[in-house]
Amino acid sequence: MENERQDFDLFEPAQELTQAFDNAANRLQAGQQLVVYIHGHARPHYIKIKRDYELSASVLRDLLARIPAGVEQVIILDTCFAGSFLDELQGVENRIVVTSSDDNSYGWDTQYKSFSDQLIRELRRDNNLRDAFQIARDTVIIDPAFQEQEPWLDDDGDGQYTSHDGRRAATVYLGREGAHKADVPEIIQVHPRLTLTGDSATATLWVTVLATPEAIKKVRAVLIRPDLPTNGYQGESTDFGRTEVELLYNAAKSRYEIDYDHFCTSGTWRISYQVQDTEGVWSDIEMGYLEQSPAIQAPICYVPTTIQMDLNNFRYTAGDTFRLDMTVDGEGLADTYVAIIFPDGNFVTLSYPDKFSFPKIANPYRQGMTISGPRVYSSVLALVLPPGLPVGDYSACGVLVQPNAADVLDSRHWIHLDCSSFEVY
Repeated sequence: MENERQDFDLFEPAQELTQAFDNAANRLQAGQQLVVYIHGHARPHYIKIKRDYELSASVLRDLLARIPAGVEQVIILDTCFAGSFLDELQGVENRIVVTSSDDNSYGWDTQYKSFSDQLIRELRRDNNLRDAFQIARDTVIIDPAFQEQEPWLDDDGDGQYTSHDGRRAATVYLGREGAHKADVPEIIQVHPRLTLTGDSATATLWVTVLATPEAIKKVRAVLIRPDLPTNGYQGESTDFGRTEVELLYNAAKSRYEIDYDHFCTSGTWRISYQVQDTEGVWSDIEMGYLEQSPAIQAPICYVPTTIQMDLNNFRYTAGDTFRLDMTVDGEGLADTYVAIIFPDGNFVTLSYPDKFSFPKIANPYRQGMTISGPRVYSSVLALVLPPGLPVGDYSACGVLVQPNAADVLDSRHWIHLDCSSFEVY
């Protein structure tokens, strides 16, 4: 999050969203353009704005109703099930709705391709909204990594994506036509394919940029592990395998670079580079590649894997909000178990998402979890405590277990254990 570009902290999302749309309504007049872009986790008819607040399609409809008549509205929703919003947003003149997915499919890809990435790239090339949408849609439809995802567009206001849509969008540009082409920073060279022999996990990553250092705010590299899971989207528990590092300017070599020392997974690493200028505009993505040996001997790669469980409180009663977070760290592969131990010694385990086992049954929270550096799983469990729970001392425990262990209750197979105690009164 770039704090200097953020107008609202969203501590009170409903109130602040209303204020934001009121501010827009006061500044806009007929003939001007409003662009609303929303990206995040979602379920049908709801988009998650914060952990404890979802924006419904009907509320978004009511917020948009505050915008003056005659203002051109471009609504871009890059979420799962985004097409489910078309019903509520239909029937408004001068409104175009673009969705990254249909009403029944996920809209995220763990391989660092996305509908929005392609759409925004084409809009920056000064394509009209219809052509940019069609190119981005074709990218999603053709690539099997997106599975059943199907982007939609509604510009005739009937709440559906049909062959009749696209005529109005063909006349619409984001901002002023011709204003974008010269404004996008550009990466002009990426290091050649790198190779490590296994006794080192360090390589110098570098790019050259077509701009002066004074015009550049940030150059980043997103490192994509060779073993990144491809089992699809799993909500906020999805392993996106994202490690982001910032490259610094080396004046002697007129390039941006960093020595990264944690290439601790064998295989082909893909490295996604982008540069951002001082106006906040991001370049197109350029890719680099690195090969790490199958037999890694680098000492830095032998980091113990750990788990830590954190609670939002230590004493609860019926009606209190109970939240459990989990942090993993280190380098390795493990099956992960999350258990709640009751005062009488019985336990239940939690499977994603929010599924409890029968007592004394050890079901994994996630199997085959690749751990590569610290990662926080927020709200592994979040609920309002019901009445009738036994009072006494409980424990919330996380266990990293050797993959495919024959007996997960045998502590000899445990890699690491952490518990947080709490009381129900």
